[in-house]
Amino acid sequence: MTLRITARFALSCPRHPRYDPECGGQGAIKAGCDICSQMCRIWRSSLALQQEYHDLAEKIVQARRAEKGS
Repeated sequence: MTLRITARFALSCPRHPRYDPECGGQGAIKAGCDICSQMCRIWRSSLALQQEYHDLAEKIVQARRAEKGS
């Protein structure tokens, strides 16, 4: 089984088109904007997904090494 996840999207807030969650994070959101807040949540979720993927890939590598060593 192979797991492949690909996601690419371009979003911008109509009220704050220069807001970048990677650079400014939650602290750069102006006036508690809901759209900017949701963009920030999506960005943080994508970071968490990347970390989970990395952790799983490392476990798979370790399991394969253990099988070869047995």
